Amino acid sequence: MKLPWNKVKEEKKRLEQELDELEQQKIKLEERFEAEQKRRKKLSREKQEAQEERNKLRNKVSSLKAQMGGEKSTDDGGGNSREMSFEDAKKLLRKLSTVSSEKDDMATVYAPQKLSDIRDTKGLKNSIPKRQYKEIEDEKGFVAFLDQQLGGFVLGITPFFQDDFTVSDSFQVKDIQEFTTREKYWVLASSGYTEIYREENGDFEQLEVVKSRVNREHSKGGFSQGRFEKKREEQVEGHFKDVKEHIEKLNLDEDCLYVLGDKKLSKKLPGTYLGGFDPNRELPERFYKLRLKRF
Repeated sequence: MKLPWNKVKEEKKRLEQELDELEQQKIKLEERFEAEQKRRKKLSREKQEAQEERNKLRNKVSSLKAQMGGEKSTDDGGGNSREMSFEDAKKLLRKLSTVSSEKDDMATVYAPQKLSDIRDTKGLKNSIPKRQYKEIEDEKGFVAFLDQQLGGFVLGITPFFQDDFTVSDSFQVKDIQEFTTREKYWVLASSGYTEIYREENGDFEQLEVVKSRVNREHSKGGFSQGRFEKKREEQVEGHFKDVKEHIEKLNLDEDCLYVLGDKKLSKKLPGTYLGGFDPNRELPERFYKLRLKRF
């Protein structure tokens, strides 16, 4: 039986309307899907950025802990020392290099660690006034320039040098000037985030950044602490293997390669280990850890 023509038209119109509604619904769902995709991409990007920032902050904390736990900065006993810029240090060394005396009464002291570690401590005590010795005896990682008339200049600096002291008619600044001006490579090593730089006379460029996932330290106690710490140690070990591979790929001269960071981990890397670093300082001061004390 055939439907009346009017009913066919009505049915067609109803179906077309229903199809139109479905098309509109499909468009809305596609728009919602695209918006959700964008939202998820944004969240994923924000999550990644947050994780990177978190890793950086954790590395800063780790570096500061390393410094406080034995790799301390050079203001450990001075009281009145202050941070110094690389350029100001260069100017000071140039000025000190021009000073001379008519007799041998200007002392230069190189102390990479504690003053008591100098091989000829007795000779040093006999060579400078007692009050000057007391001013520097609690300092760590420094070069001191001492004179009766000029007073004392204690330059805290990354200890690249051997312990020594001289008394002559001028200050011995040549070793520091030669080290700071020549081309060097620095590795700022932290668990999960390590940077590699080339630096020469204060000018620097970043060569590599090595990032790895390393879990934060587990709070004390708990059933899973041992398993968690073992996993974290494996992650840290993996990170430093990655860093070592990057160093080898760069084919850097180990005689010009210096490592700063956590002592236990950094000593696994090629190059010369020179202690911790302060992640809050700018570059190139972060390499040199420059401080000045005057008296």
